[in-house]
Amino acid sequence: MKDSDSLFDFKFFKVINKKKFGWFVSVEPAVVIIPVIRENELFKLGLIRCTRPAIEKTSWEFPGGGIEEGEIPEEAAIRELKEETGFSSDVAVNIGSFYESPGKMDFLHHIICVLEPVEAGHGFSYPESEKISDFKFFEWEEIEKKIMSGKIVSGPTISALQMFVIFLKNNPKGLTVDSKKR
Repeated sequence: MKDSDSLFDFKFFKVINKKKFGWFVSVEPAVVIIPVIRENELFKLGLIRCTRPAIEKTSWEFPGGGIEEGEIPEEAAIRELKEETGFSSDVAVNIGSFYESPGKMDFLHHIICVLEPVEAGHGFSYPESEKISDFKFFEWEEIEKKIMSGKIVSGPTISALQMFVIFLKNNPKGLTVDSKKR
């Protein structure tokens, strides 16, 4: 870290002062997971309901989490989906990536569609540390209503939704179970 004056390590993120830029937050890359099931020609997308103490709100958002050492984004998405929802799949498609607030942080999000997830088994309980209380699949119109009514407030979720729309528009075959297997 030659071009940095200071570093404060807070485990999940670091605060760095680059000589030619100033202070910024450095975060390891993560995945935003879009669980997708297809019913006829329509998609349903899976969202978790979780409490966000920092903003004192409960919100619906896509599952997600960090990429562990040695994992590729698709593997991290399948692992995180199972940890946060109890659902699993072996089909994951990377549809793009974005940086959250690139003027202040280097937080890279990979958007991964996990196709046709199914419940992994009985006995699943949401991890208490994640403050997740539910996981459901919603039709597109329901998701739009949740955004407009303030029930979806997550920037990464809204960004991933837009990239999902662009991906489908530019890929006439869309997403199929044989799109890409990990």
